[in-house]
Amino acid sequence: MPRKVRMLGAAFGPGFIFGPAIGGLLAGDAPGAAEFARVAYVSAAITALAVIGVFIQLPESLTPERRAATKAAGGTPAIATVLRAKPAVFGLILLGLLVIGSAAMMETTFALFADDQLGWTPRQVGLSFGLIGTISAVLQAVGSAPLAKRFGPNRVALIGIASYAAGLTGLGLAVGGTAVLVALAVTAIGVGVFNPAFQTLVASTTK
Repeated sequence: MPRKVRMLGAAFGPGFIFGPAIGGLLAGDAPGAAEFARVAYVSAAITALAVIGVFIQLPESLTPERRAATKAAGGTPAIATVLRAKPAVFGLILLGLLVIGSAAMMETTFALFADDQLGWTPRQVGLSFGLIGTISAVLQAVGSAPLAKRFGPNRVALIGIASYAAGLTGLGLAVGGTAVLVALAVTAIGVGVFNPAFQTLVASTTK
């Protein structure tokens, strides 16, 4: 598995580690009096800084030569060209959409579940998501390459999906905070091994 792919995946880790924890600390311990507006303002400010950083530091990937080649080909978007030439890419996009979409839905509804079933505060929810980010980032940075070397990206992606599905199932069946944390850890393991393998598959398929 290419080092750049692993490091790109791990680069998202700090956001998942520190973001929820900072959000939980900003919101406070009282669900009824949580400062969610403060969290939204801080998030908006950080996002604005990220956008400014992109404009300043990130070079345009679509060079004038490539832009001219696209126009000469009739202006067909690159993604459409790739999908026509390599239909397997569509399946990978759909797979990524399902995994990422399910993760987004879990993160959205987990706070409601944790409040209703466990009585957790916003701070505890944020720290629990920090646990997910820590495990996922470590796996993507140092654990994904040995797994891919031994089993191949196809099997590693399947292992990640199976682990993630098992973690989600465990969340639905969990009773008590300890069981919930274990289930969250299993989902984090699944995401941690899936993401780099998925990116490797996409990169190799679109060559």
